[in-house]
Amino acid sequence: MSVENAPKPLVFFVDRCLGRKVFNALKQAGLTVKFHDDEFAQGTEDQDWLLVVGQRGWIVLTKDQAIGRNSIERIAVASANVRFFTLNRQDCTGAEMADIFCKAIGAMQNFIRKHPAPFMAKVNRAGKVEGWRDRDELLREISS
Repeated sequence: MSVENAPKPLVFFVDRCLGRKVFNALKQAGLTVKFHDDEFAQGTEDQDWLLVVGQRGWIVLTKDQAIGRNSIERIAVASANVRFFTLNRQDCTGAEMADIFCKAIGAMQNFIRKHPAPFMAKVNRAGKVEGWRDRDELLREISS
């Protein structure tokens, strides 16, 4: 395989609500990661950073499930072809969230290979991934 045809490495974008512990743990696990506050001002609206992250082809990691319930933010996910993973629990410490996402690395990579963007998926405490909002559902929102 030539260099031009080599697959691009996956870049994981850690939302600020997850914190630096998750960012540092994923970086130590060997992933290419970006942290919200290193890329955007703290007050940047979700729909704005979602569009940029999607355009850059990065994969969103968050615990902000409200994004999946907000139509403007879902439209941003759909418009920018975002690949989106959220924790399905809100009551975890930083260390627990880091552990969950580290356990889920393989499952998230498999999910990405099998599901075309855009999508929204949930990661449970055991590191398992399940679909939440699929490509068809998200794309219907921008076509209606």
